[in-house]
This record gives sequence, structure tokens and C-alpha cells, in this order.
Amino acid sequence: MVKNRGFEFLEHVSDAKFRAWGKTVEEAFVSAGEALFGLMVDTGKIKPDLEVKIHVEADSIEWLLFEWLNELLYQFDLEDLVFSDFDLTIRVQEEDDIYMLDGIAYGARIDPVETEIDIHVKAITLHDLAVKSEQEGISVEVVVDV
Repeated sequence: MVKNRGFEFLEHVSDAKFRAWGKTVEEAFVSAGEALFGLMVDTGKIKPDLEVKIHVEADSIEWLLFEWLNELLYQFDLEDLVFSDFDLTIRVQEEDDIYMLDGIAYGARIDPVETEIDIHVKAITLHDLAVKSEQEGISVEVVVDV
């Protein structure tokens, strides 16, 4: 059941799993981004002083979720960035069945002294990846390799 935007961590045998939700697809994807970084760092300690524009495209809403989270993980791994908030727009180009996400991620560079990495997420997986439309909104489930 989707109530308002948010996320929760779920039990998983070997990796980490979360469920995120929102009243809209954008809110659910924002919550998924918050959950991803919530696994790795204390997002309450992030003082956002930079913005990163993000654009991803995919053939389905599930692949769009995968590409979105992969891009965030790329920014973490290769650019040393952590994020605490996001503004997103998701649209469908109907003639080509292309799902497009444009957004801004608000965050900061990882400070090797100040930023404590709780769990290092290695990869977003396709295992159990789901985007569900429910009566009260949208929920997503994601398993990440840790």
C-alpha cells in the first residue's frame, strides 16, 4: 500500500533490498534515489552544495528505474558524489515508446574524513526489480549488490 513518498529497507539473503513509493512515478523514483543513498551514507549529514543534471532513457519504466539508479551509482563511484534530494520529470515519447527521465540531483563531494560509507553498493541488479501501480500511487522494489 502506498501512503506518501518514502522508502523502507527489506530483508534479503545476500544483498540489500528496498521498497520506495510515492503518489507519482517521479516521487517513487525520488524515493528510490533517497533509499539508495540511505543505504550507503547518513543522508542527513549531506550538505548539498552542488547540482548534477541527469538524463536517462529506456524502453520501459522498469529499465528507466534501473538506468536512473545506475547513473546515481556511477556518480557515487566515479565522481565521488553523494546526493540527498532530487527533482525529476519523467515522460514517455509515445511514437517511439521511449521513457525519458530528466532531473537534478542535489548533493556534495565525498569528504574522505567526514563521509562515513556504511554499505558500499557495487551494482543495481535486475533481480526482483519492479515498478507497481497501486490505488494510492506507485511503488518500486530494488535489489542492490553489496
